[in-house]
Amino acid sequence: MEEFSAGSALSALGDRPSDGVISKEQLLLSGLTHSTPGNPYQLSRQTSLTPGLRYRNLGKSGLRVSNVGLGTWPIFGPGMTEEQAEQIVALAMDSGINVFDLSEAHSGTRAEVELGRILIRKGWKRSSYVVTTKIYWSTRSEERGLSRKHIIESVKASLVRLQLSYIDVVIVHKADPMCPME
Repeated sequence: MEEFSAGSALSALGDRPSDGVISKEQLLLSGLTHSTPGNPYQLSRQTSLTPGLRYRNLGKSGLRVSNVGLGTWPIFGPGMTEEQAEQIVALAMDSGINVFDLSEAHSGTRAEVELGRILIRKGWKRSSYVVTTKIYWSTRSEERGLSRKHIIESVKASLVRLQLSYIDVVIVHKADPMCPME
């Protein structure tokens, strides 16, 4: 994974103003084009540069993550087709985004099932992306909290839906007043 280089990203813009000032919109859109004018979800990369994208360690873990992640809530929502979702996930990976953030509370189980299918279809190396998920809430109201039982059951169910052997980061979505943090 390469770090962002401002000089090379700015040179990719080509038509720079004479005063050297470039708007955020110009910088962000410099590497993207619409495949079809009427469909904003079909984007393709013009260059391999992703302005502003950097990689950093996640806390003290040593895990390198992109400073931008792809939240799956809107991507696997009701208004998005499977093909559109796959295009967005593929564009994110092609752009250097390596973090996919899930939460059963936001998009139910659909996001995990579809993201799992996409990851298998694309055949990306498992070490090339990071999957995060949040625990506490559940689609069934009686199954929530941070008890050992709920954590284990939530993670196992997510692994089955994602068709993965492990989840990289499990995030506590909400503190559980009934369960001490220890």
